[in-house]
Parts: sequence; C-alpha cells; structure tokens
Amino acid sequence: MYPRMAFVFSAAVLLGFGIKTQPSGLSLVTFAFWLIAGVMTFAVCMVNAHKTRGGRFSAAFRLLGWGTLFLAASAIVVTFLSERLGAANAQFAHDAGFVIGFILVLGASNRFLKAMTG
Repeated sequence: MYPRMAFVFSAAVLLGFGIKTQPSGLSLVTFAFWLIAGVMTFAVCMVNAHKTRGGRFSAAFRLLGWGTLFLAASAIVVTFLSERLGAANAQFAHDAGFVIGFILVLGASNRFLKAMTG
C-alpha cells in the first residue's frame, strides 16, 4: 500500500508543477533512480516501523524512511524543477532537502545505535 500511495503522490506533485521542458535522457534516468530508491526505501522503512511498533527500532525506521525521502526529493527538485523555479531557488530547495534528510538519517543512525546497545 505504501509504495502505491507514494508513487501517486510523487506523480501528482510533478504533474502539478506542470513540467514544460523535455528533460534529457540522463535526467530521466536520474529521476527514475531517485524516485524508485526514495519511494521504496521509504515504504520498506515504514512497513518495518509498523511491524516493530512499540519496539526500540520503530522510531529509527521512521526517521530513516523520512530522511531518505527528503534526500530523494532534493535530487528530484534539482533534476526537474530548476528551470521552473529558477536556478537559485532550486539550489536552495535541493540544499534544504539534503540537509534535512541528512539530519534525519543521522538521527536514525543514532537511534539504531541506542537500540542495539540497550
């Protein structure tokens, strides 16, 4: 259920921005990689968080899922929306998404370490 919802949401966001330019083949490969990697990692982490709810790993899985989704979204913003948003705004959105995602992934790493060491 999660992968389907995330894919529909991503497609709706991209269609909502109304991409008017034809991206290059490399951009499409980059987009496909980040979309699949981000959505699937998010889905797996959320399923694992649901399975371990109340356990020590649940919050770590949630943080990891959201962190990877932010990292993937930041790459997608630069790949497709830089012309629509402008180079400066797209770079800012990419940097902000990357920083937020990186902080969330680091937080997940910290929670996993705490959960494993007791």
